[in-house]
Amino acid sequence: EREHAVATERQKAEIEAVENRLASERLEFAQSQVAAKNAELASVTMNLVQKAQLVQTVQASLRKIRPELPQNQQKEIDQLLKIIQDGGRLDDAWEQFTQQFDQVHIDFHQRLTERFPDLTKNDIKLCSYLRMGLSTKEIASLMFVTVRAVEVSRSRLRKRLDLLADTKLTSFIQNLCPDSPIEE
Repeated sequence: EREHAVATERQKAEIEAVENRLASERLEFAQSQVAAKNAELASVTMNLVQKAQLVQTVQASLRKIRPELPQNQQKEIDQLLKIIQDGGRLDDAWEQFTQQFDQVHIDFHQRLTERFPDLTKNDIKLCSYLRMGLSTKEIASLMFVTVRAVEVSRSRLRKRLDLLADTKLTSFIQNLCPDSPIEE
């Protein structure tokens, strides 16, 4: 009986060790999946930033040459500028971003809106970009606004979130909804 009890305990210990190793491997796999999705999200975001900056460069060039052109060509430039501005505000890029974002930062938008139901769509966009760790300049490019407009939006967001003066907005957003590991 003693030998049987010792053998049973040894088997239990081996099973527990195997289960622990399996749990550890699952955690490593989940973490590697999150890291891969984060890298993919960062790549997509940087691609969107680059496209936005290109569009802004084209806009600036058109605005620069506009005064030197005859009146009828100025009207055409104005139409092009309006098309670029209207196209830049389409939600296609945002939808692409949110799909990638939600795969990495699971339920972030849902938890954010549950906790702060009065946030606007732009507040949620700003929170997402802050969660990614983007700079104010990068956010301005993605939102097709000036850096100053982003700073004003950050200030308004701080008020809506009722943050104290010594609380950093980016840190608050990044710690607001911790990510859960991806499960199979």
